[in-house]
Amino acid sequence: MKRTEFENLRIHDLRHTFASLLIKDGHSLAFVQKALGHSRPEVTARYAHLKDEATRAAFDHVGAIYSGKAKPAPALAHDTGPPDASDSAAA
Repeated sequence: MKRTEFENLRIHDLRHTFASLLIKDGHSLAFVQKALGHSRPEVTARYAHLKDEATRAAFDHVGAIYSGKAKPAPALAHDTGPPDASDSAAA
């Protein structure tokens, strides 16, 4: 591996950061387990506390929206909600 200014950086550190960012972005522990190739959920469970932090931050943000201290974030493409009746009629 090429030397960088990050002398103590390990591949494991990058994997841990990757997993942490996935959890903080709202992905499930099962998704992170699959993404990292963990064979047992217990190995991935070390990231569970980050899920709590992400959930708390989301709740705080919703509270701030309703108190007028924040604006809603724009909807993501995958956040379209449940299909409505017109979607099932076309199928």
